[in-house]
Amino acid sequence: MTLTPSWPGVSGAATTTHVRKALSGLFATSATGALRAGILSGASALVTARSDMNVDVQPFTGVASQFGGAIIFANDGVIQLDAPLISPTAGTNFYVVYAKQNEHTSPGTDANDAQVASAALSTVDFATARAALPPGALELATVQMPAGKASTNASGVIILPSYTYTAPAGAVVPVRNSDERAAWAPADGDLCFQIDTEVMYQRLSGNWAPIGSGVALLSQTGSGTSAEIPATTAGTTVLTKTFTGTGGLVAITAAGRIYTGSELQGGIKILIDGVPVGGETPYDTVTGTGIAVGTHFSRTVFTRAASGTRTVTLVISNTQPNTASAYGLMLEVFEM
Repeated sequence: MTLTPSWPGVSGAATTTHVRKALSGLFATSATGALRAGILSGASALVTARSDMNVDVQPFTGVASQFGGAIIFANDGVIQLDAPLISPTAGTNFYVVYAKQNEHTSPGTDANDAQVASAALSTVDFATARAALPPGALELATVQMPAGKASTNASGVIILPSYTYTAPAGAVVPVRNSDERAAWAPADGDLCFQIDTEVMYQRLSGNWAPIGSGVALLSQTGSGTSAEIPATTAGTTVLTKTFTGTGGLVAITAAGRIYTGSELQGGIKILIDGVPVGGETPYDTVTGTGIAVGTHFSRTVFTRAASGTRTVTLVISNTQPNTASAYGLMLEVFEM
């Protein structure tokens, strides 16, 4: 470990490896400083089908990691791979399409210094094909090729973008979904934009947290009589709704008013997917010994709900006979 010769520099001693290490600081990295290779700009579908057994690679600019640092290259037109894909007589071929700058001088071991667009093949799965990618390869897409096909645009051939996005250091890095977001572990303060949910995240204390003004995921009101809040020690589900979140911190507020009848002994609790949240104990009291007639009640709990569609339930317990309660309720979920 040492200071490398500067580039540009008067000594002229900087090698391509020295320059690559210096360039790595210009792009997004992990918390440990590992370069995040990927696409800087280009079409969403960089690899598309053709009427023959090749594929078209669309224009892009990208950053690859090769021999200790960043290399920057571009495709300025539509090109094809160096060899057509093959449809097997049986089974499935799994291809990972990539771009690469060959290097034959040390530390490179390639046969030439050509720019290559090619594909790694496995008959097992994409993970095995990725293991066969050469050093410095920048993954672009996957192609699943069934048996007996004559073109890449044939029915059953599946081409999907699989490249990662990258960005200049300090800029917002796009990620397609929560899996891609979870796979990137940068230093605190870095930002990413999750495309499928259109939510911005910031890295804080080693975790991703949504940022911005927040979004209301659910606002629901209800009303009823004692038929919905009978005398029972088990509690009664009064309001059950679903919301779809991104996996961030949510504030759940349950509020209401008991209009008539005797007070409700017990209280309220809030559940997500059947599990109480907010450190509540079942059927704890809200005010005094219960919810008194004519009183408003409110409880807000904070939790990190798993991404996707979740069920939130408001339960009001009543441990004494109550034959004439009327009530109004509000249930709100807000993702911050």
